[in-house]
Amino acid sequence: MSTAFPRSLVRPRGHARFVAFAIVGGSGYAVNLGVFSAATAAGAPDAVAAVAGFCVAVCTNFALNRAWTFHDARGPVARQYARFATVALAGLAIDLATLEGLLALGVSGVAAQAVGIAAAVPVTFAGNRLWSFAAPLTRPEEPLPPPLPGLRTLVCVPTYNESATLPLLVGELLAVLGPDDRILVVDDASPDGTGELAERLGPNVEVLHRSRKEGLGRAYVAAFRYALARGARYVVQMDADLSHRPSDVPRLVAACADADLAIGSRYVPGGSPGGLTSARRVLSAAGAAYARVLLGLRVRDLTGGFKCFRRSALAALPLDDVYSRGYAFQIETTYRLARSGFSVAEVPIDFQERTAGTSKLSAGVVLEALLRVPLLPLDVLAAQARATGRLQAWRGIAFAWLGSRLVVLGAAALAAGGSPLRTLHAWDGRWYGMVARHGYFLLPGYQSDAAFFPLYPVVLRALGHLGLSTTVAGPLVSNTSFLLALLVFYELARTWFAAADARRAAIYAAYFPLGFVFSMVYPEALSLLVLAGAGLAAARCRWKTAAVLAALGALGRPEAAFLVLPFAAAVVRRWRGLGTRARTEALAAIGAAPAALAGLMAYDAHTLHDPVAFSAAQLAWGRRFSATGVLRAWHELSVAAQRHNPWLYRDAAFLVVYLVFLVLARRLRVPWPWIAAATLTLVLPLESGSVTSVARFGLLCPPVYCGLAYLGRRPGVDVALRVSCASLLAAGAATVPLHWP
Repeated sequence: MSTAFPRSLVRPRGHARFVAFAIVGGSGYAVNLGVFSAATAAGAPDAVAAVAGFCVAVCTNFALNRAWTFHDARGPVARQYARFATVALAGLAIDLATLEGLLALGVSGVAAQAVGIAAAVPVTFAGNRLWSFAAPLTRPEEPLPPPLPGLRTLVCVPTYNESATLPLLVGELLAVLGPDDRILVVDDASPDGTGELAERLGPNVEVLHRSRKEGLGRAYVAAFRYALARGARYVVQMDADLSHRPSDVPRLVAACADADLAIGSRYVPGGSPGGLTSARRVLSAAGAAYARVLLGLRVRDLTGGFKCFRRSALAALPLDDVYSRGYAFQIETTYRLARSGFSVAEVPIDFQERTAGTSKLSAGVVLEALLRVPLLPLDVLAAQARATGRLQAWRGIAFAWLGSRLVVLGAAALAAGGSPLRTLHAWDGRWYGMVARHGYFLLPGYQSDAAFFPLYPVVLRALGHLGLSTTVAGPLVSNTSFLLALLVFYELARTWFAAADARRAAIYAAYFPLGFVFSMVYPEALSLLVLAGAGLAAARCRWKTAAVLAALGALGRPEAAFLVLPFAAAVVRRWRGLGTRARTEALAAIGAAPAALAGLMAYDAHTLHDPVAFSAAQLAWGRRFSATGVLRAWHELSVAAQRHNPWLYRDAAFLVVYLVFLVLARRLRVPWPWIAAATLTLVLPLESGSVTSVARFGLLCPPVYCGLAYLGRRPGVDVALRVSCASLLAAGAATVPLHWP
């Protein structure tokens, strides 16, 4: 029996795309099961087989969707694949969460899985249609017009079947505009003849005819290109349905004397959304709040379409990177300008109810806004990376991360007889996994009593609720966090010294000899991510973000408390230029990590009646802080051979190497507060009377990698360092089963 696809699916468009996407998804599911079955038959662990099946299915689905479902989408393959994989992971999370919830309610496994897939497919389809395979709004509509000397303001009005209101709108606009102002009507081939009508409305009205209706975003991009070509000093955008008062246009233009972008706002004092129906009012307010929270902007009316751009701001808007077609376009343009440092002002307006025509709002427009808003920061970050040359550095760092992790996994597999996960769960990884699964025992005398800080187990536990076992979640969190940590560390290092040195420091961090710990079920990778992120946020004066990350860092490793030093130095250096609110936020950032530690101590005091229980638990390893701790650590080192613990020599050697690297880092102009924080991280544990694990503590000292970068400035030395670090990394990973620290 042969099967033929419907003719509409050969080159799918519209609703046929969804059918094609579902067919590709079904084939991908079959590929996933096939790879999983083959891998398990070959003796691979279930977790490894599941990951392999998912990865292969993502690759095949991407190829089929790019060639068939979204055949008309053009763009860089690497960028499309990265976005496709991100959407696939999001769909997997939705599927697993739905499955877990339904199983908990007693639904059968088959039915729960079917509902999970049904919930994930529409979201992944929309994500790929609107993001992974979306084309930028760059297609030229027609040759650009010549400059018009003396043009002050150009009011852009997109139209589609607005013949009933356009003459009245134009008449009211001409009454408030000056002799150096003009109106641009952008018509999307309206069937009711709006475009032809606009041609007859007077010499100060220009018309841009477009071949077909393609959405608000494309119309405005065409209008903006037209306005820039004409040389307008101010560009106003407004609706054609008289919901925006023409008499408010001069107020918006006047506001642009002090701001780069002025928004006619319904949600600031003096403004009113009275022209909206109750349902539209709720939808508009919810959409604005949703975007404001996710994007971290203080603009109240992010969905408003009544705006005035100063020419310099509009010229800086990267139209080649704009993807939104519906009302998400309003959010995207405001966000991109705000992130680029342009000022935004809100002018109160009274929103009017349309007098004719029908609203263009649809379910697809709402869905686009819901999906585009969370992805906007990624798009903006990628665009900025391309513009500043960071993208190439990020790729180099990502390849270094991949190469180093393959070294670790290969060495771990050899050491464990073909099962790298057993090596990655060694040492304290077993305890972290146990805490994640069962919580703290909170019984005096157990090693798990509060000695293991809660951030990492909480993350593993959260993934467990999504259906991932700690066997899979642990290495996944560690390796993913390490990749992000390298990229964030690179950005932080760029604030200290040259970009080339920063890139080299991040690559050395990837191949650092003890870096196999970053792939294990240990908190070091996650802790390095939040520590570097907190430092980067402080360097960019984003004090609230710095405070949150510093608090999280303290709940991951106590060394995060030393962030007080670089934070305090940054605040003192910038104090005079900070406003009252910024000063308050900066002071909160300084105290965030100590406050988080104090909260943990309060928890221990309430539960175990010992506020320093996390320190007391260290007695299981023979550690206790005292004034003579350094002397006891020296004694421990001196008798290491007799006690058959030669690993202490490794830790002591790394301690010396770390201190040397810190001196070299200072020569590379790493700020002294960071050097001081790293020194305390290395030296203070000696007061516990032991050298054990000091080598691992040094992994959380970013200046250490900067010292290596200073050594590797010469090409020959750089190559030698990379080769030697990779060799030592493999050797270190292979020796994990031999040592219980």
